Amino acid sequence: MEGTAMKTDLTDQELQQLIEYAQSAGKTAANNDPQSNAGPEDLPRFDQKEIADEYGLPFDPEGYYNSAPLEFEETAGSLWYFLNTLHYATTRYNRHSPAYFSLLKELEKNIKQMGSYCITRAVLEKSGTEFSNLGDMSIHELYCMVSLHFRKCRLAAREIEENEKSIDMSLVSWMFRLAALAERLKATEDKIQKIKDGKIDSEKLLEQSQVFKGEPNIRRDISNQKVSSGLRRPSSLPVMKSHAKEIKRQKQRLEKQEKAKQREMERAAKRVEKSGFFGSAPFEPKPFRPMPLPKIPGIGLNEVELKRLLMDEAKSRGDMTEAGIIAAESAQENIRRFFKLKGLEADLRNKEQGAREPRSGPSDETRKKLREKRKKRE
Repeated sequence: MEGTAMKTDLTDQELQQLIEYAQSAGKTAANNDPQSNAGPEDLPRFDQKEIADEYGLPFDPEGYYNSAPLEFEETAGSLWYFLNTLHYATTRYNRHSPAYFSLLKELEKNIKQMGSYCITRAVLEKSGTEFSNLGDMSIHELYCMVSLHFRKCRLAAREIEENEKSIDMSLVSWMFRLAALAERLKATEDKIQKIKDGKIDSEKLLEQSQVFKGEPNIRRDISNQKVSSGLRRPSSLPVMKSHAKEIKRQKQRLEKQEKAKQREMERAAKRVEKSGFFGSAPFEPKPFRPMPLPKIPGIGLNEVELKRLLMDEAKSRGDMTEAGIIAAESAQENIRRFFKLKGLEADLRNKEQGAREPRSGPSDETRKKLREKRKKRE
């Protein structure tokens, strides 16, 4: 077998072509279903005949992409999906192909970054954040990827040694790089387990960016006094503090809003209890008066007081939506709601009906004239 010069530095376009070629090589008849070529259903459609750029491609329409800030779960989930796609393509290429080593270089770099997402996930989950869309994203899966490619490189190196009676140092170099990455992943998994067990304070990990702040800018080297023959323990991959702090701030905002809602519920409940309108004692409506008064007849509260009372009653049950509806209702609607809450809808209907229907028979003036005529006859 002749040695092959390996090209490891490729453009993004060349890397994409390699991935697409590997995917097409692994497609089965089931994957050739015409429906599989359809785009995502949730993406908007636009006319492909619009003005094109210098490459013949149409411009994207306005508002086509979401500009909301990225969150940890969305970022990690997307990167995890494409890391698995890259791993599949790298695995499919022949162990002696230059394309294999080009993809392996990208895979190694991406596995390191994904390891940081894994330990960040552990820190956030320890603080109470839940992630339902990250699937099997874990150090264990990353370690299995590295293990596969270590064995693949080892097999390729042995074949070259047997067939050409020589050692391919680039393959040996890859084996050592993958072995070192495997050790870092093991150290990261050990750290994650300590975080889960509470042996490492997850809050302190988010504060490490402030360590050694304010130290002198110049320090004399004393490494010659501390040379040790012992092996250095592999370091774990770092926690991604920016994502962790953002999720922590979101959690604090939600907790603050929940506390404010709870305080408003308690205050509203006290005001309702103090009013005495919705207590256990039976409600006794006040006498209905025909003359208009500042207070609502039959209730004894003015419109503002009644609206506030009904809103407090809704808030005391934690129903802020209903409190908002009450605030927008008219005075008559508030009155109906009050009597409905008290179970006195029939009384309200009778009063409204009596106010609408005039008294039958002649008017008071006519009755007076008739009485005078009767007196004259007598």
